[in-house]
Amino acid sequence: MPQKVAKVPDFRIGALVLAAGASRRMRGDDKLLRKIANIPLIRRSTLTAIHSNCCQVNVVIQIGHSERRQNIADLPVQMTMVGGPMDGMATSLKSGLAALAEPLDGIMILLADMPEIIVADINALIDVFVPGRIVAAATNGLRGHPVCLPKELFDELTQLGGDFGARDIIKKHSDKLTLVNRPGYRAHVDLNTPEDWDAWLAQSVKDPSR
Repeated sequence: MPQKVAKVPDFRIGALVLAAGASRRMRGDDKLLRKIANIPLIRRSTLTAIHSNCCQVNVVIQIGHSERRQNIADLPVQMTMVGGPMDGMATSLKSGLAALAEPLDGIMILLADMPEIIVADINALIDVFVPGRIVAAATNGLRGHPVCLPKELFDELTQLGGDFGARDIIKKHSDKLTLVNRPGYRAHVDLNTPEDWDAWLAQSVKDPSR
């Protein structure tokens, strides 16, 4: 029987895993070092990006987060170091984008603290990506993450400032936005506090498919 040939993406999409946050709401703990199935969340998120159809992966980490770096040091990714948390989300995006090799047709922005995102979610966005369009995962039509921005918006991305991320760019170009609904609430589940973790882990025990 002939072997099934994996689909080759039509466009080159680079993955940008944002892992430079300070975990302030964890009250001294580091959310990205917490383990799910014995795998630290930062490694889990990075592996998801690696196994997707993204052509390269860059993880943005704060200079002081040596343990985060150690947890992905053996993986085939780039790592971009940024300064303290006061630099904001914009610095992570701009620095990470600058470090990705060209040519790219788009950039997949992945938040490292979203444990329910799987390879299929990233690939679903890549499958519908076309030049000039923004593609975002959604829950029942409500935009979430990840988000894929086309190269036509890279210049605007480099002009961001503060801690606003790509939200304003997406809002400005809402007419170019394609939403891809994903199962459950995975496009919106992030874990920022100990209470978030406790609730999510408790639900995972009840529903092992999560």
